Amino acid sequence: MDDFGKSIVSAVPLIAAFLVLMFLMTSNTRKEKKKKEELMSAMKKGDKIQSLGGIIGTIEEIRDEEVIVLVDARNKGTLTFHKSSISHIIA
Repeated sequence: MDDFGKSIVSAVPLIAAFLVLMFLMTSNTRKEKKKKEELMSAMKKGDKIQSLGGIIGTIEEIRDEEVIVLVDARNKGTLTFHKSSISHIIA
């Protein structure tokens, strides 16, 4: 085998490892995206949520891409969040 053939054979494991790594990264991204879509579709009025910034409140209204959240019940203070900024549903 000549030098060119040896260099190709030695590069095969590196290329295979790169392909496996890319597959794992894209499958994780797909799983996270699916989980986020399920969260957004499961939100309903009255759910207690936490935003990505750590703000906790109760959903008052859901619009197309926005969620109105009651954060101060005593003063009826609300904040408007984009749906994608909701981290998770607490209860």
